[in-house]
Amino acid sequence: MAIRVFDASANVKALIAAGPFIGLVLTPLSLFIFGRLQWTASTACTSNYFLGALSMTLAALSQNYFLFVLGTIFSGALLMQQPPLLVHIYTENYAPDRRGYFVARTIVLSSLFAIGFSYIGGKLLDWDITYYHFVFLFMALAILCASFATNRIPSTPLPPGSSRNPLKGFSYVWKDKIFGSMLVIWMFLGFGNLIVLPLQVEFMVKPRFGIEATNTQVALAIGIIPLVSRILTTQIWGYLYDRYNFFLVRGMISSAFGLGHLIFFNSHAVWSLYIAGAFSGIGAAGAQIAWSLWVTKFAPSDKASEYMAVHTFFTGFRGILAPFIGFYIVTSMSAFGISLLSVTLVSISILLLIPLKRVAEKQTQTKEKNV
Repeated sequence: MAIRVFDASANVKALIAAGPFIGLVLTPLSLFIFGRLQWTASTACTSNYFLGALSMTLAALSQNYFLFVLGTIFSGALLMQQPPLLVHIYTENYAPDRRGYFVARTIVLSSLFAIGFSYIGGKLLDWDITYYHFVFLFMALAILCASFATNRIPSTPLPPGSSRNPLKGFSYVWKDKIFGSMLVIWMFLGFGNLIVLPLQVEFMVKPRFGIEATNTQVALAIGIIPLVSRILTTQIWGYLYDRYNFFLVRGMISSAFGLGHLIFFNSHAVWSLYIAGAFSGIGAAGAQIAWSLWVTKFAPSDKASEYMAVHTFFTGFRGILAPFIGFYIVTSMSAFGISLLSVTLVSISILLLIPLKRVAEKQTQTKEKNV
């Protein structure tokens, strides 16, 4: 809509795309505010969804370029305030050995609805671009329904520590060595993935890379096939997350991403791009569960939301920075060089898991002896 209706500038389009990542960066501050208000996690989620629905409605009804941009940025940023709050809700309501199962079911359900809505919404916009008002209003209605739903979920007030200092959670980065090390590992994997995502379309369509895929082939390779493989494997990852060692599962997730990037940027045939897309979807399925829940494996239950706020902050930081790095790379490196850089970063994230797993096992043994 920013392109075809409002003819937005490159900077404005980048700002709209950065809205969710800006929201992630602000999660420590929002957690501090909700803690000061002594709200429950469910009440805070309800508030974010309600304000997000209002922002989306503003974008839907606005004929003004500035208000449209403002509404889309605010809705994206508000919806990204939820992860630390949802972790608090998961910790209280789901047994430790069932969290992956329940979150996986939610992801599968939302993905199936996303396919249907994307198809119907795309058809509406093909018929008449001005129907975007109705598409956005429907999204606002969906967000409002989420607001009512989360309001019915039982939860306790956020931990008192979250209301004392919005920067307090960052002290866990060096106080909790496993947590801090995991953040470094996520950073390597995150940059390895994010720097190549904006380049996939470029690689498939630009003549200098030799593929020159059609629009349908692009949609299959980076849209439909990854989404289908993601849906098919999400429940499996949920089972693995609940039953097996976290570091092993985390290494498997990273390996799927690494294989996907290696195959994709060294492909000379469209069918191999489809295989790469399947691996990317498999990795994304596991990563979404691990990203949403991993702090519950290491954080004390009363500090899970603070740990998650720090994790989401760094996710937002790399999400804002990585696309700029990626587009710089595509102008100065070959396809093989891009894949090599990405796979190197992903491989480092895997190798770092090995010593960290040993440290975690020693800590567990020490705790058991003390008990």
